[in-house]
Amino acid sequence: MLKSIRFDYNLTFAIMKYFAILMSFIISGILVSCSSDDGNNSKITSSIEGEWTASDLDYSGTTTFVFNGETINVDFVGEAYDMNNTLVFNSNPNTVISSGYYSIELTFKMLGEEYTETAEDLEFLEDGTWSLSGDKLTVINGDESTVMLIKELTEHRLILIIEEEEIIDLEEISSTAKIKGVLNYIR
Repeated sequence: MLKSIRFDYNLTFAIMKYFAILMSFIISGILVSCSSDDGNNSKITSSIEGEWTASDLDYSGTTTFVFNGETINVDFVGEAYDMNNTLVFNSNPNTVISSGYYSIELTFKMLGEEYTETAEDLEFLEDGTWSLSGDKLTVINGDESTVMLIKELTEHRLILIIEEEEIIDLEEISSTAKIKGVLNYIR
């Protein structure tokens, strides 16, 4: 019994440490190779050009860890607060300027327990060039690109959806994270 309790503690500690590292990448926007669900019905009735102010940002997803042959699933949700982020889309050339920051409260459930972490002063996108093809918005900064689905684009509202799958293998632990972000902007 003592060995089992120690294993659970070691497993929990290792996963918590790894999860904290993974979440710091996710919420700081370092994971930039994104895809979208082609099954979404987009509503695009306006131009994206102009200044957009963030009004809401939510993350959700699941991370599956494998540690010493054991599989652990971690579900998480995140909600932004203290948002002062803006995106300005210009044309000729097509550039996007991102300014401001947001903070996020991330709640995750693992091994029957619920944990909450916060991160502050995060950026959503880096400045770059943008292109729009149908409902796919691509922002390129150097050699990194971010692809988002435009769920809604009207004169006063922009809803972007980002979906990501990240696979990471380390010595003792491997994980697959599936993340979805829904970002709401207004002007």
